[in-house]
Amino acid sequence: MADALQDLITALNRREDIQAISFFDGNATDQYISSWLSEAEAVATIHNWNDDVKKQNFASRLKGPALKWHSHRTLAHPNEAYAAWKPALKDHFKHTADRDKQIQKLENLTQKPNQPVRMFIDKINTTYNAIYDDTGNTNLSFKDDLLVKILLRGILKPIKTLMVLNQMLPEVTTWYDAQRAALRCETTLYKTQTSNGVLELPTFTSSNIDALSATTLQQQQKQIKELQSKLNKINFVGGVQEPTDDTIHNTGPNRLGRPPNSQFKF
Repeated sequence: MADALQDLITALNRREDIQAISFFDGNATDQYISSWLSEAEAVATIHNWNDDVKKQNFASRLKGPALKWHSHRTLAHPNEAYAAWKPALKDHFKHTADRDKQIQKLENLTQKPNQPVRMFIDKINTTYNAIYDDTGNTNLSFKDDLLVKILLRGILKPIKTLMVLNQMLPEVTTWYDAQRAALRCETTLYKTQTSNGVLELPTFTSSNIDALSATTLQQQQKQIKELQSKLNKINFVGGVQEPTDDTIHNTGPNRLGRPPNSQFKF
């Protein structure tokens, strides 16, 4: 009796967990596929679902055209793993407007006041990978330029100020370098934390930091647009392809690289 009751409670809790995921019907006017998958993955992470459970639970939240697609997919690939099912779902329901929205989101990423630098970096990487696939790309200079500028534009002012004061920017030649520099500055600021929990800069200050930040902000925004324009012309999955209402580049793994002789201007 006790076991049956526990099984019932477990089933009810599982149902409630799954219901935290909204329905997806494949209509882009309701929700884009990348947004829906991101929300579903967040729920899966909270409840520690493995890939098999994720596929089962995500599929249970499909309806309309999306459910029909899943049914046909299951008939064609009855034992398909989640790692193959997810990109197939995303590719089938991709939409140009979804990609445009992700690009805008990448441009405007900013670090939250209480957000660790590592989490901000992870957010940049995740958002980038929702737009571009670097598989087979041997020259990551465009990516490095873009992500470095987005990091410097969106990182908290005390950290960026410390990077400027410590003259770290000339040393930043790759995305990897930028991450290390930002993390080092965050550690320095943490060590100088006051007794009341307020972060302060070291005693050395510069009166022209605000002017420098304001001057470079507009330049960085222009450079970000130019770099995205170059990346948009690259289809890492195949040849050059003009996006249509039915096409959008898919995600890919994040890779850190050090392109030769890459120089940055800030």
